Amino acid sequence: MAVEVINQAGGVPDGTGRKRTLTLLTATGTSAPDSLHMLKSRGELSAIIGPDSSDHMRELLGVATAEAQLFTVGPNNTVDSIVEAEDSDLSWSLVPTDSQRMPLLMRALTELEASLRAAHGSRELRLSILHRDDAFGRGWRAAIESASWAGVGLLHADNQQRVSIESYDPRARDQTELIARQVAFAPDALVVIGMGEAVTQIMAPLEQLWSADDRPEYLLTDASKGAELLTLIAESSGLMARVRGIGATPTAAAKPSYQMFMSQYAQRFPNMATEPVGVEAASAYDAVFVIAYALAGSNPGSGAGAGPELSRSVRRLAGGALQVDAEQPKLAAAFSALAHGDAINAQGTLSTFAWDSGGGIANGAAELWCVIDETAPRYASTGLTFDISARTFEATASECDPSLPGNTTKAQTGQTQPPAASASAAGAARPPGKMDAGVSEAAAPSTAPLPEYALSVQYQANDTVPDDSSIRPFMRVINALDGEYVPLRELSLRYYIDNEHAERCPDGCVAEVSYAGTQPSGRSVRAHSSFVATSGTLGYLEVSFPGSGSGELAAGETLDVQLHFHTMPYLAFDETNDYSFDARARTFRATERITAHVAGVLVWGSEPAP
Repeated sequence: MAVEVINQAGGVPDGTGRKRTLTLLTATGTSAPDSLHMLKSRGELSAIIGPDSSDHMRELLGVATAEAQLFTVGPNNTVDSIVEAEDSDLSWSLVPTDSQRMPLLMRALTELEASLRAAHGSRELRLSILHRDDAFGRGWRAAIESASWAGVGLLHADNQQRVSIESYDPRARDQTELIARQVAFAPDALVVIGMGEAVTQIMAPLEQLWSADDRPEYLLTDASKGAELLTLIAESSGLMARVRGIGATPTAAAKPSYQMFMSQYAQRFPNMATEPVGVEAASAYDAVFVIAYALAGSNPGSGAGAGPELSRSVRRLAGGALQVDAEQPKLAAAFSALAHGDAINAQGTLSTFAWDSGGGIANGAAELWCVIDETAPRYASTGLTFDISARTFEATASECDPSLPGNTTKAQTGQTQPPAASASAAGAARPPGKMDAGVSEAAAPSTAPLPEYALSVQYQANDTVPDDSSIRPFMRVINALDGEYVPLRELSLRYYIDNEHAERCPDGCVAEVSYAGTQPSGRSVRAHSSFVATSGTLGYLEVSFPGSGSGELAAGETLDVQLHFHTMPYLAFDETNDYSFDARARTFRATERITAHVAGVLVWGSEPAP
């Protein structure tokens, strides 16, 4: 459909003003590289859309970007590790990643647990997480590990008997052993990270063999939001009320374009009108326009090569004065502006075409969906959405049954900030890191009650080069909606490093906060930072907010801190063995390797072993 719209407008102009017809080639090989070689054999290839799975995307990137230097758009890729891969800026995504959707999943899980607690009183509640053993499933697992259950982190020792996390082979036809373990564990809530096989090979037999009195509540992703699930719900009494899911959805600004696309899609493919194709098809539609815009703004004579030149061009799809959507009458103006080197502000069917430094979509939205039954089961929205750029929730009227667990938002309106994992998660067990062989006993949670602070910390590596002369962590402190206000003068953050030049401190070391401020108020906050040695070269960069005028971090607010540490004169560091450093964190992600303290009490994170 998108190719037809573009070609009906005359095609895509090249650097000389000549219009080129856009041609879409498709291939299905035994592997992603096979498909790529098949496409290349059929003529000149400028860019790639796809492939259809995260594992295939990972497989393709090495060939497409490293070898062929091809511009690649993954319309439905959600895996952070693929977005953050070293790909010479050649791969681009169009929907929010796993970690970008996590605040919504955490809120849905929190509300689900609350509703189960109300129904079952003091009985111990059990949570099971099943995920595909592939890039898609492992990506979601890495993101969800920052969530909490029963007031502590999922990986906390107290949850060993309450939380089960297990992977499965999506190619296996027989999941008998996995199903038997789940029936024996009898979870109250079941998070399933899979595709169609999660419905047919896990949910269907599990529902058939379930023996406990109370059946599980399901929380899914949009990868399993297909015809298989609607069929299972139609055949299973009572299942519909126990299913919810997290998925991409158009932003408020993009909804008119999305609705236009869906109307045209239904007219073009009437036999697929009952299929839940929405976001997946819309994203593929957007991918074609991204490539067309990039081609219009590229300069074939630059000598940079087709892929790198398209990557340079695509950065000009945001920030311009000309507002452009996917409607044909505006294409000529957009192509002309791009050909003259100007930026535009392009709107797709899901969001504006703006990306972060790693090629991940910077604007987008996620929703909590459900299933309703009018004449037949169909997908609907609970009305709860999360804006990944503004980091706000919005709750509008729900199409779903307001009595459903986890659907407590029907009567709410307006915007709120995302929740954080429970403060009791401080000291949660974590996998061994670069610097420690485990979490020390000193970092384990105390039996004494902690303050009722619901803080969590996210981290972004502003400088991902591990051997240069600067350490630049960006930190974000989130105070949950139901959290107590935090006096900033009592708050401190610790970022743990192995400082090869510790002997130069304090006189020869510079720790400076380039920015500190709260959101959404935009209020700047005075901050102080320093390197604190603990043992030899080991220590931490501590950020505090002294002074009676520092103010407070209210419930639902976030505090952003940008820190820069270097020596005088500048000397190179080796950050590969720094406890808190993670070069993969090109966008904000939850971490327990940066600790938060209030009045000297650890309220978030795990300190490294001594």
